[in-house]
Amino acid sequence: MQQFEIGVVVGETAIYAYLLAITILGLDIVYAIVDPRVKVVGSQGIG
Repeated sequence: MQQFEIGVVVGETAIYAYLLAITILGLDIVYAIVDPRVKVVGSQGIG
């Protein structure tokens, strides 16, 4: 029974982490569209 509970907890944590990452990415994209002062920079910080 405990093995099943661990799997459920790990699965729910992975789903919530995925949803959080998608939400943050979506908010960043919306924020960049709404506020034109925000600009995308490259991995070197130049751009």
